[in-house]
Amino acid sequence: MVGASLQVAAEAEGWVLRVATLVVATRGDAALGESLRALGSGAFTQEVDDAVQRGDADVAVHSLKDAPPSAPHGLVLAACLAREDVRDAVVLAAGHACLGDLPAGSKVGTSSMRRRAQLLSSYPSLEVVPLRGSVQARVAALEAGELSATVVALAGLKRLGQKHIAGQVLGTHDMLPAACQGTIGVMCREGDTRTRRLLACVCHMPTLLEVTAERACLRALMGTASVMPPVAVAALATARLHHGGDDGTGGRPATDTAATDGATAAAAAAAAPPTPAAVVAEAEAAEAEAQAQAAASTAGAEPCPSPSSHLDLEFDCLIASPDGRFLHRRTGSCRCDVSGSSGGGTEEEQQLAAAGALGERYGRALAEAARAQPEPT
Repeated sequence: MVGASLQVAAEAEGWVLRVATLVVATRGDAALGESLRALGSGAFTQEVDDAVQRGDADVAVHSLKDAPPSAPHGLVLAACLAREDVRDAVVLAAGHACLGDLPAGSKVGTSSMRRRAQLLSSYPSLEVVPLRGSVQARVAALEAGELSATVVALAGLKRLGQKHIAGQVLGTHDMLPAACQGTIGVMCREGDTRTRRLLACVCHMPTLLEVTAERACLRALMGTASVMPPVAVAALATARLHHGGDDGTGGRPATDTAATDGATAAAAAAAAPPTPAAVVAEAEAAEAEAQAQAAASTAGAEPCPSPSSHLDLEFDCLIASPDGRFLHRRTGSCRCDVSGSSGGGTEEEQQLAAAGALGERYGRALAEAARAQPEPT
C-alpha cells in the first residue's frame, strides 16, 4: 500500500522509483510467551527502525499504536495513511452476543493493560487473562473453550478481511482506544529530504495531526511511571482543519471535563452544573490553547490578525490502574489559529506544533489529576 503510493508520487515528480520489501522479524513476533510489558517499548518496531537507521531500508512502515511515542534518534514520523476505524471489537465464543451476556468468572483474553483496565472497570465480574498471538490463534482459543471472548482492534480485522467475526464493536465511550490505533505510520531518516518529499505527497494530514497530539499526550502520561505504579494509558484526538479564517466561535476553548472511578466524562458533565473543578479545567484548556499558540509561533514569527487556517482538536485521554479500580479520564476541545507566515515555519509545521503542544498539555493535566485522586478503598 505504502510502496504503491510512493511510486505514484515519484511518477508525479518525474522520478523512477523501484520499491522492494525488506521483511524484518521483531522480538515481539518471536517471544509470544512474554508479556508486552516484559518485552518493553518498541517490541514490534525497534528492529524495523534499526534497519532504516543502518541504511538497509529507506522507510519503516508501522502500525503506529505499536510504536513508542517518541521517534528513534535520527528518524522522523514523516507520513500517515488515512486512519481506519479506531474502535475495539470483541470476538465472542459461540452462544454469546456481547460482553454483558457473559456470566461471572468468564475469561476474556487480552495482553493490553489498557483493555484490561477498562474491561475490569466496566465488568468487574469477568476474569481477564493474558493472550497474545494472531487473530487465528485467538479464535482457536475461543473454539477450544479456553476463553469466552477476546478484544482486538477493529482496524486489524478490517485489514485482514475478517470484520465479520466481530460479535460486538465497542464505542470509544466504552473502550478508549490506544493512542494512534487504526493508523499506519511511516518513519524515515530525518535528513533524507528526497524520501520525506515523497512521503509528504502521500501523507494524510488530519491523521498526522491527530497522532501527533496523541503521541505527545502519551509521552506526558508515561512520564508518570517514575512516581506512580504501572498504569494503563490511552489517548484519542480528532483534528479538524478549517481554512479561510475563524467561523465565529471566537477562538475560545469549548468543553473540558473530567470523570473518575470509571464514569465517563460525558456522564459526569451531564450529572451536575459546572463545579469549581470544571472551572479549573476550562482554565487549563485556555492555557493549553495559549501554549499551543506559542508553539505554533517560533522565534521571529509575527502574529497574524487574519489567520489563513485554524485547527480544532477534540481530545479524550485516560489513565488507569491495570485492575480497573483506579480510572481517570479527561475530555476537552480547543482551537488554535495557525498561518503560513514567514519565520514561523510552514502552515503544516505550525499545525503539527500546535497539535503536539495541546496533546502534551492534556496529558500533563490528566497525570496531575490522577496523582491527586485518592486511592480506591
